[in-house]
Amino acid sequence: MIKRFLSAVLVLLLLLGAVPCAAAQTDGVRCEEIQQHIERILAYELDRAGVSELQALLDGRLSERAGIDAEWYAIALSQYDGALSLDAYADALERYLAEHRANGASTRQKYALALIAAGRENTALVRDALSDSIGQQGIMSLVFGLHLLNLGLPSEDYTADGAVDALLARRLSDGGYAVSGEVANADVTAMALQALAPHRARSDVQTAIEQALVCLSDMQHADGSFESYGASNAESCAQVVMALCALGIDPFADERFIQEGHTVVDALLGFANAEGGYAHRRGEAVSVSATAQALCALVSLRRAEMGQPFLYLFEGASYDPSTIPDTPAVDPAAPEPPSTDARLWVCLGIGMIALIGAALLLLIKKKKGVRDACLAIVVAGLAVVLVLTVRVQTPEEYYGAADETGKVIGAVTLEIRCDSVAGLDDHIPTDGAVLSATEVVLCEGDSAYDVLLRAARQHRILVEAHGGTVGDSSSRYVRGINNLYEFDFGELSGWVYTVNGVHPSRGCDAYILEDADRVSFLYTTTLGENVGGEVTE
Repeated sequence: MIKRFLSAVLVLLLLLGAVPCAAAQTDGVRCEEIQQHIERILAYELDRAGVSELQALLDGRLSERAGIDAEWYAIALSQYDGALSLDAYADALERYLAEHRANGASTRQKYALALIAAGRENTALVRDALSDSIGQQGIMSLVFGLHLLNLGLPSEDYTADGAVDALLARRLSDGGYAVSGEVANADVTAMALQALAPHRARSDVQTAIEQALVCLSDMQHADGSFESYGASNAESCAQVVMALCALGIDPFADERFIQEGHTVVDALLGFANAEGGYAHRRGEAVSVSATAQALCALVSLRRAEMGQPFLYLFEGASYDPSTIPDTPAVDPAAPEPPSTDARLWVCLGIGMIALIGAALLLLIKKKKGVRDACLAIVVAGLAVVLVLTVRVQTPEEYYGAADETGKVIGAVTLEIRCDSVAGLDDHIPTDGAVLSATEVVLCEGDSAYDVLLRAARQHRILVEAHGGTVGDSSSRYVRGINNLYEFDFGELSGWVYTVNGVHPSRGCDAYILEDADRVSFLYTTTLGENVGGEVTE
């Protein structure tokens, strides 16, 4: 009888011990699977880089992309595996910043966070990140500035409490936060919560956090996802996951963030493709930004499960002003590639040297020098070919193909404007007009992207884009026009487009134009909020 009683007690204890694991499961996603999802992303990135070790990924591809799009990867990896060395990445980022000017306040702050993650907190670049930056570029410069203040970085302009006060003052009537306007945005609200989390001992901060959480909960869709600017997307989900982790809230169990049995983690994982990368929207091509933010969210989840500090609270960061050198010499602009005319002169010089050398060989060696003279001429010819081909592309190769042989069905009016940053740099038009309203031929089946490329070739305007069409979905994104690129003026800056004053919710290569349409490509510093236009499907 005693044995039976003890056996029953043991079974009961085992069942009770299993309850937390069962509670940690929602719609088939278990907390212990977080590691597997992280490893899938890392396997995808390793495969892209053609390496087998994370250290090789950091030393290679991520270092090559330092200053461009590798910062969130570096931060996530630093908090994922403390044994990894980020020295090569940090060296590359410092070289990048010595050759490129970080125009936006929040961009400088992002670079500082990455350098701190890499163990380079005692540098002038980090020290100067908060110099005249907090609040100078809207709410995002408050958010990232507060992250740096939370790490103990000194500022002459703000204390941490002062930055908290400034951020609380930006709270909207619905309890959330936005770059502009009166309606809360999921991404911005979640990012504000991440920065406010270390200050929740303040009663006013705790009240603001609770109101923002109610606001976020109301935004969640039935499938667990969150949207920004008209569409559910991976980045919004990732930022909400990170906010909940920063606040010590279990996204698998908190009823406020479970809709019809779906958690925000479920929704985030739904943006992954078979290889492990993440798309901005479901069914689209893999996005670097979506994949990086998904990795940050999953690493945040893992750290929360292990009882470790939030992603941006780097352990061991120590600031010693006496060790910080003076501001290094910075070249404000990257060197320009040689012009075509310069290359022609180089080719002429090579040719002259080759001819003179061949003549001297024939003069000195006579018949015996014929072979050497021919060899010198061949080598010179190869050098000329190299000079003429390196970094030179035809317009079609450079801008991408755009069909001009199709049936002409009319014309559209195209304009390219950057009024939000007009005159802020030497290469930016002071009147904001990269291309004033211009009539462009419209062929049957032309997209907004086709028309942009056609006009770019005609007017010799540089256009760079990434992404493309996969199946019925499109993710073509114009990265830069006329040497003005996304993120040049902050984390929320880049090119958007409108058709007849409306922001379509599809890639510009998927929007088929009609005769007499008016197309505008506009540079914004606030994700489209300062260029006008409504969002439509």
